Amino acid sequence: STCSLYLKPCPQKDDAAEIIEKMVNADVIVMATPVYFYTMSAQMKTMIDRCCGRYTEMNGKEFYFIVTAAEGDRKKMLRTIDTFQGFLDCLEDPVIKGTVFGLGVWHKGDIEGNPAIEEAYQMGKQV
Repeated sequence: STCSLYLKPCPQKDDAAEIIEKMVNADVIVMATPVYFYTMSAQMKTMIDRCCGRYTEMNGKEFYFIVTAAEGDRKKMLRTIDTFQGFLDCLEDPVIKGTVFGLGVWHKGDIEGNPAIEEAYQMGKQV
């Protein structure tokens, strides 16, 4: 697999190349992250950054976003969606089809009964 604009073999031996290949071949991509300090997790940002060598092949995709946070204010979570938008701004013809905000979830089990569960289920039925 390759991970640079120079098409050299990627020196990192992990699952990123396989995941990116699936993203290139997919019609729909769901990106989900916990929110830490009002932005996406470092792992999600790293995954996006690892797309650098192949992002030009991710054209015309439909995207869904799922974010979860201890914060209860949806407006404050828009910063994380803006960060996802930064990735999409580099793609050709992306379409955001839906976003789910799992708010007020911090501890294990907090998501139980949260409206985000049903929203994610209904969103998944649209795919």
